[in-house]
Amino acid sequence: MVQKKLIYSISGYRYAPESFRVYKGTEKGGREEIPLSDDQRSTLGYLYLTQGGEYAIAYIKRVEREREHKSRLYMTYGFLTQEDPSTYLFCKDIRCRTDAPLYWRMSTLRTFKEFLESIGGRVEQSTECLLDGQYRPNAIRKKYLTADYSRSVVIYLTVM
Repeated sequence: MVQKKLIYSISGYRYAPESFRVYKGTEKGGREEIPLSDDQRSTLGYLYLTQGGEYAIAYIKRVEREREHKSRLYMTYGFLTQEDPSTYLFCKDIRCRTDAPLYWRMSTLRTFKEFLESIGGRVEQSTECLLDGQYRPNAIRKKYLTADYSRSVVIYLTVM
């Protein structure tokens, strides 16, 4: 497999750093402009004029990596509750990518279901208590939500 070398080209007007543009492409293919915010464009122009092209290209690569890592879409599974059919239980830490293979997604569902079964299928929603005259708790009541394993839902999470 041959890797294509990416070529970056920078253009802009010396006395207006906010006018700088960056284009990325391959040796044979066409070049596309990399979208930048006004602050990024000014920083790019400043770096290009004061420190040279290598530093400006390094900055652009850093911006692209940040943009790539920022918006990742994940998915997880949850279960509707028996008490209120409009609420559901899920764990955001047990997740997988949306483009993951089917066996990995099913493993995510199985892991969450096993976790719920290990705690009895009940999750504590809230705790209420009455206080006596010296602010000591009396009559502690806990409210629980129970998972309905027959009704699973898919939840999409965006990690920023």
